Amino acid sequence: MPVIEAARLRKDFVSTGGPPWRRRQRVVRAVDDVTFTVEDGHVVGLVGESGCGKTTVGNLVVDLLTPTAGEVRFHGQALGAMSPAQRLDFRRRTQIIFQDPFASLDPRFTLHQVVTEGF
Repeated sequence: MPVIEAARLRKDFVSTGGPPWRRRQRVVRAVDDVTFTVEDGHVVGLVGESGCGKTTVGNLVVDLLTPTAGEVRFHGQALGAMSPAQRLDFRRRTQIIFQDPFASLDPRFTLHQVVTEGF
């Protein structure tokens, strides 16, 4: 059984703009149809260009944001169906680790050299 399952995650944000007498609301879709699983003992890295929704996906998975659609399951149980105590325990056991590529990638090495250096 997977530790984390994200199924068809979608997150929309409502943005308002313009002067108060002509204020409009528009929906900004930050994440659309993201599905993945994380098996026990595995680590997942989420890579993409700036503004593609990596942080939003992370925040959905660790229950800091509520998805507009889809669900996240932890050991088979949907986060939305957990009791407050279970959600608190889940939040204590999960985290997002952000990586600054300028601090961790050395331009003198190829990406292959950086990734295989640990092995």
